[in-house]
Amino acid sequence: MTPEGMAGAERRRVAPVAGLSAAEPSPSLWRETGRRFLRHRLATVGAAVLVVMVVGVVAGWLAGQLVKGSGFGLIGDLIVGVIGAFIGGWLLPRLGISIGAGIVGGIIRATIGAVILLVVLRLVRRA
Repeated sequence: MTPEGMAGAERRRVAPVAGLSAAEPSPSLWRETGRRFLRHRLATVGAAVLVVMVVGVVAGWLAGQLVKGSGFGLIGDLIVGVIGAFIGGWLLPRLGISIGAGIVGGIIRATIGAVILLVVLRLVRRA
């Protein structure tokens, strides 16, 4: 086909960059896209860590209230709640219990797991 018969997009020529074909984006575009991706990813990871910490503290405090009658302090509540979240997230689906998604479901699941953790620890200490 001759250039006179080609459509506008087919006729357009792009000046090649050394080592790249005309269809590949420039290295600076890749760098900027990578930076935007990393900024977005870091913001998402930061928000997820914050949610895990809040859920852990609330679940640890609730479990402490239910089992012991008081909390364990901020760090203790966080540790108990996060471990409880792992226990609840692993155990409840195996028992066929579905609590749902979201922060409230996560707090309930983590609290159940933290209560199980505290009861088991109490039984081990007595033995």
